[in-house]
Amino acid sequence: MDNLAELKKLKELLDEGVINEADFAQKKARILGIDNAEAATPVEKTQNQADTVDNGLEAYERKLQHLTEQNQAEEEAKRTAKAAATEAAEAELKRKEEELKKAEEEKARNEEEAYQQAKIQARAELDAAAEKKAEEKLQKDEERKQLVEKQKKVAKKGASVALTVTLWLLTLLLLIFGIACFSLIKDKLSYLGTGLCSVALGIMLCPAISKITKKYEKYTKAKKVLIPVVAVVGLIVLAL
Repeated sequence: MDNLAELKKLKELLDEGVINEADFAQKKARILGIDNAEAATPVEKTQNQADTVDNGLEAYERKLQHLTEQNQAEEEAKRTAKAAATEAAEAELKRKEEELKKAEEEKARNEEEAYQQAKIQARAELDAAAEKKAEEKLQKDEERKQLVEKQKKVAKKGASVALTVTLWLLTLLLLIFGIACFSLIKDKLSYLGTGLCSVALGIMLCPAISKITKKYEKYTKAKKVLIPVVAVVGLIVLAL
């Protein structure tokens, strides 16, 4: 059984090309206990030697072919590895280029957003400044208007006071002149008419009496006509 196992192992080695036919025959004879050199005839010896040479050449060719195939496989593996490395490098380069492109696009987008934001902020500041300026101008105009109104009121009040004072002075002068005319009636009767006209004018021009009679619209309107008429009549009577 041990010899049979060894023979099978030798056959496998022969089939794999590890050993040649001569080695196989020699080891087979040794396992079986047969001396090939003694048992073989000269023709067989020559044939065995030729077979050994042929087997050695075949084994060499198989080994050479095996080495060639192995080298080709190694070269193919190297080419495959090199192609894979090149493809991986190209993919990595493409990925980096895409990342760089995305980074540049993101940077440009951020810069554009920052520019638009700064533009909006500047516009808002300009609008705020313009609004503030408009409010200041409106406030100044309002203050100027109030000042003008105040000046007008002061001027109107001053004019009213001046007119009132003037009317009081005229009232006093007319009343005094009328009283003086009454004292001269004995010298000339025409002074009576002049005195009455002077007193009437003083009464109509008196601010206090005008304030009381202001509510009578008809009298107020008629007074505008009566004052010049009475004044003219007084002057005419005085001239007689």
